[in-house]
Amino acid sequence: MFEPFLDKLIPYIVHKHVLTPSVLSKIITESTKTLFPESNNGYPGPPPVVPTPEEQVDLRQNVELRLKELIPSIIQTPDMVSRILDPLSSPECNTHLIMLLYDLVIITLYPEIGLGGSRKVRESAFGLGGLQLSFGDDMDDSRVQE
Repeated sequence: MFEPFLDKLIPYIVHKHVLTPSVLSKIITESTKTLFPESNNGYPGPPPVVPTPEEQVDLRQNVELRLKELIPSIIQTPDMVSRILDPLSSPECNTHLIMLLYDLVIITLYPEIGLGGSRKVRESAFGLGGLQLSFGDDMDDSRVQE
Protein backbone atom coordinates (compact mmCIF):
# COMPACT_ATOMS: atom_id res chain seq x y z
CA MET A 1 0.00 0.00 0.00
CA PHE A 2 2.76 2.48 0.96
CA GLU A 3 5.40 0.95 -1.30
CA PRO A 4 5.15 3.49 -4.17
CA PHE A 5 5.26 6.32 -1.64
CA LEU A 6 8.28 4.86 0.19
CA ASP A 7 10.06 4.17 -3.11
CA LYS A 8 10.03 7.91 -3.74
CA LEU A 9 10.39 9.10 -0.14
CA ILE A 10 13.56 7.22 0.78
CA PRO A 11 15.66 8.49 -2.16
CA TYR A 12 14.29 11.99 -1.56
CA ILE A 13 15.34 11.90 2.10
CA VAL A 14 18.76 10.49 1.20
CA HIS A 15 19.38 13.16 -1.44
CA LYS A 16 17.91 16.04 0.60
CA HIS A 17 19.20 15.25 4.09
CA VAL A 18 22.08 12.76 3.83
CA LEU A 19 23.89 13.78 0.66
CA THR A 20 24.19 17.43 1.63
CA PRO A 21 27.61 19.11 1.59
CA SER A 22 27.68 19.58 5.36
CA VAL A 23 26.75 15.95 6.14
CA LEU A 24 29.17 14.57 3.53
CA SER A 25 31.92 16.79 4.95
CA LYS A 26 31.26 15.42 8.45
CA ILE A 27 31.21 11.83 7.16
CA ILE A 28 34.51 12.30 5.33
CA THR A 29 36.13 14.01 8.31
CA GLU A 30 34.99 11.38 10.81
CA SER A 31 35.88 8.47 8.56
CA THR A 32 39.35 9.96 7.98
CA LYS A 33 39.84 10.39 11.74
CA THR A 34 38.67 6.82 12.32
CA LEU A 35 40.73 5.22 9.59
CA PHE A 36 43.84 7.37 10.09
CA PRO A 37 43.94 8.49 13.74
CA GLU A 38 46.16 11.42 14.68
CA SER A 39 47.40 9.46 17.70
CA ASN A 40 49.07 7.10 15.22
CA ASN A 41 50.61 9.91 13.10
CA GLY A 42 47.99 9.49 10.39
CA TYR A 43 48.71 5.83 9.76
CA PRO A 44 45.88 3.30 9.86
CA GLY A 45 44.89 2.34 13.36
CA PRO A 46 45.50 -1.10 14.80
CA PRO A 47 43.06 -3.82 13.80
CA PRO A 48 40.20 -4.42 16.22
CA VAL A 49 40.83 -6.98 18.92
CA VAL A 50 38.92 -10.20 18.31
CA PRO A 51 36.95 -11.02 21.46
CA THR A 52 37.74 -14.25 23.24
CA PRO A 53 35.06 -16.97 23.25
CA GLU A 54 34.10 -15.95 26.81
CA GLU A 55 33.72 -12.32 25.73
CA GLN A 56 31.66 -13.42 22.72
CA VAL A 57 29.28 -15.31 24.99
CA ASP A 58 29.03 -12.26 27.26
CA LEU A 59 28.36 -9.96 24.28
CA ARG A 60 25.66 -12.28 22.96
CA GLN A 61 23.96 -12.40 26.38
CA ASN A 62 23.98 -8.58 26.52
CA VAL A 63 22.43 -8.38 23.05
CA GLU A 64 19.79 -10.94 24.02
CA LEU A 65 18.89 -8.93 27.12
CA ARG A 66 18.60 -5.72 25.09
CA LEU A 67 16.41 -7.41 22.48
CA LYS A 68 14.18 -8.88 25.19
CA GLU A 69 13.65 -5.36 26.49
CA LEU A 70 12.76 -4.06 23.02
CA ILE A 71 10.43 -6.85 21.89
CA PRO A 72 6.97 -6.59 23.48
CA SER A 73 6.31 -9.42 25.93
CA ILE A 74 2.98 -10.16 24.23
CA ILE A 75 4.69 -11.53 21.13
CA GLN A 76 7.79 -12.93 22.84
CA THR A 77 8.39 -16.66 23.14
CA PRO A 78 11.07 -18.17 25.42
CA ASP A 79 13.57 -18.87 22.64
CA MET A 80 12.54 -16.12 20.21
CA VAL A 81 15.55 -13.86 20.76
CA SER A 82 18.09 -16.67 20.42
CA ARG A 83 16.39 -17.82 17.20
CA ILE A 84 16.66 -14.26 15.88
CA LEU A 85 20.38 -14.13 16.67
CA ASP A 86 21.33 -17.65 15.53
CA PRO A 87 21.62 -16.84 11.79
CA LEU A 88 23.84 -13.87 12.64
CA SER A 89 26.41 -16.25 14.16
CA SER A 90 27.42 -17.39 10.69
CA PRO A 91 30.18 -15.35 8.99
CA GLU A 92 28.85 -16.41 5.57
CA CYS A 93 25.37 -15.15 6.49
CA ASN A 94 26.81 -11.85 7.74
CA THR A 95 28.80 -11.37 4.53
CA HIS A 96 25.71 -12.10 2.45
CA LEU A 97 23.59 -9.65 4.49
CA ILE A 98 26.19 -6.87 4.15
CA MET A 99 26.36 -7.39 0.40
CA LEU A 100 22.56 -7.32 0.11
CA LEU A 101 22.41 -4.09 2.14
CA TYR A 102 25.20 -2.56 0.07
CA ASP A 103 23.39 -3.56 -3.12
CA LEU A 104 20.13 -2.08 -1.82
CA VAL A 105 21.79 1.24 -0.97
CA ILE A 106 23.57 1.49 -4.32
CA ILE A 107 20.45 0.57 -6.32
CA THR A 108 18.40 3.06 -4.29
CA LEU A 109 20.89 5.87 -4.92
CA TYR A 110 21.59 4.95 -8.56
CA PRO A 111 18.56 3.05 -9.92
CA GLU A 112 19.93 3.03 -13.48
CA ILE A 113 22.54 0.50 -12.34
CA GLY A 114 19.82 -2.00 -11.49
CA LEU A 115 17.90 -1.63 -14.73
CA GLY A 116 18.53 -3.94 -17.63
CA GLY A 117 22.13 -4.96 -17.92
CA SER A 118 23.61 -7.62 -20.10
CA ARG A 119 22.37 -11.17 -20.16
CA LYS A 120 25.78 -12.51 -19.12
CA VAL A 121 25.80 -10.33 -16.00
CA ARG A 122 22.33 -11.49 -14.97
CA GLU A 123 23.16 -15.14 -15.59
CA SER A 124 26.40 -14.94 -13.64
CA ALA A 125 24.63 -13.12 -10.81
CA PHE A 126 22.11 -15.95 -10.55
CA GLY A 127 24.85 -18.60 -10.82
CA LEU A 128 23.04 -20.67 -13.41
CA GLY A 129 26.02 -22.55 -14.82
CA GLY A 130 24.77 -24.67 -17.75
CA LEU A 131 21.18 -23.41 -17.64
CA GLN A 132 20.20 -20.50 -19.82
CA LEU A 133 17.47 -18.07 -18.99
CA SER A 134 15.59 -16.15 -21.63
CA PHE A 135 14.94 -12.71 -20.20
CA GLY A 136 12.24 -10.66 -21.86
CA ASP A 137 12.01 -6.91 -21.54
CA ASP A 138 9.29 -7.23 -18.92
CA MET A 139 11.16 -9.97 -16.97
CA ASP A 140 7.83 -11.82 -16.47
CA ASP A 141 8.39 -13.95 -19.56
CA SER A 142 11.36 -15.81 -18.05
CA ARG A 143 11.75 -19.48 -18.84
CA VAL A 144 14.46 -22.05 -18.34
CA GLN A 145 15.98 -23.69 -21.40
CA GLU A 146 18.34 -26.66 -21.45
